Amino acid sequence: MTVKYTNDARTALASDITAIATSLPVLSSAGFPTLADGEYTYLTITNALDTVKEIVKCTAISGNTLTVIRGAESTTALAFSSGEHVQLRITSGLLEAAIADAAGALGGGGDRVFHENGRIVTTSYTITAGANALSIGPITVEDEATITIPVSSQWTIL
Repeated sequence: MTVKYTNDARTALASDITAIATSLPVLSSAGFPTLADGEYTYLTITNALDTVKEIVKCTAISGNTLTVIRGAESTTALAFSSGEHVQLRITSGLLEAAIADAAGALGGGGDRVFHENGRIVTTSYTITAGANALSIGPITVEDEATITIPVSSQWTIL
């Protein structure tokens, strides 16, 4: 999966949304990145005063409808009113994903043919449905960590 981003993408909600809505009707999706299958971006929904915020993971944009996963980055899914703001802002999740996407070559050199990974899993992880994961072993999964592999995915350890 690849994170996508653009500069200064902003719009407003076209109608009220509940805290469980996963389709966000917006006034315009112009300026937001085009998302192909498996691509995503992080968006911030705020009230007019920018005092109430929620970060969402946007997984699809079709016309003026954004498909999202609510309450990303430890924020709480909230109800918002028509006209409130939807923006592509820099968030820690966006930065972490961009860094991970760019981490092809580590160590010396700039050739993107090497990938280095750690050997100990200390936090739980879910492989994205329909995606595969690859690690170079040996890999140790600590007792408090769980690796979830959906039926449509595979984790290969070389």
